[in-house]
Amino acid sequence: MKNINWQFLIFGLRKKINVSQVELSQFVNINRRTLCRYEMGERTPNDDSKHKIVDFINSKNLSTTELEEIGKKYLNIHYRVRCSNIELSSDLSEFVGIIIGDGEIKHDGEIRISFNPANEYEYLYARIFPLVKKFIGKEPSFESEKRIRTQSRSFQLFLKSSCQINSGNKYSHEIKIPDWCFKNRDYLCSILRGLFDSDGYIGYEANHNVEIMFGRFSSRALTLSNSISDGLNMLGIKNKLFVCKDGRYKVRIHNAQNAVKFFHLIGSSNYKHILRFLMWHLTDKNIKIEKEGYLTCKEKFNNEFKRPITSIMIPYKHWCKYD
Repeated sequence: MKNINWQFLIFGLRKKINVSQVELSQFVNINRRTLCRYEMGERTPNDDSKHKIVDFINSKNLSTTELEEIGKKYLNIHYRVRCSNIELSSDLSEFVGIIIGDGEIKHDGEIRISFNPANEYEYLYARIFPLVKKFIGKEPSFESEKRIRTQSRSFQLFLKSSCQINSGNKYSHEIKIPDWCFKNRDYLCSILRGLFDSDGYIGYEANHNVEIMFGRFSSRALTLSNSISDGLNMLGIKNKLFVCKDGRYKVRIHNAQNAVKFFHLIGSSNYKHILRFLMWHLTDKNIKIEKEGYLTCKEKFNNEFKRPITSIMIPYKHWCKYD
């Protein structure tokens, strides 16, 4: 039973004998959800399940090689149909931006998204989890204290076919903002927001201006960095593309006027960014989340405005007045 692609085999078997997952699970005496995870490529069958599946195939005088070929052919068609039904939207654009910024795509359709447990749990549950549920169709799980995971072969195909985002090392494929985002202003703002929230920073300068930064990106991410800069330019937000001493790239936005314009047009769904911006913009206070701690900074915000930062609706976009 070596070198069997169990995902193709199980789907091919169902296709060959024309049964549902529920029916096949009863035939092979394997829990339906477990069998579904095998078919989705989320798990490899244990030895007991492998024997049950192969014994059933043998009882039907079927060829495992033929079933794998059937599964390979029709499984991709099945997922491509589901992929083609994904509609473009601002939420989808933001989710794609998050994946570009802090995501990792595996060849089996697994998508991993990293986050900072020190100050991004609220952002994770308020924004990333709902976006995963909306576009993947199920809640993600925690792979570690710093990363969540989900799996969708159809969404992986969408990323590849519509966004030119391939599985594996994302910087080896000239990753960039998808072309369709540049054709719609809302989509462009949303994908820039997802990128900023996942891989960006807002900091304070000596003259009390703020700096908004995308990156630092890999030394192989010039195409991505250029597309971010181009997107900001299309929105009329002045920016500069810098090369760090280590060869990595970052896109920087300087001065108060550009920072306010950025939050007016693009905004943020990440509470740590919103917290920094509002405390700077409305109170002239420069809070240091990394030094003071997120809980302390949230308390300062609460004392200042008599409401928690999480009461701010996201995605947050505001011009100059707090309400």
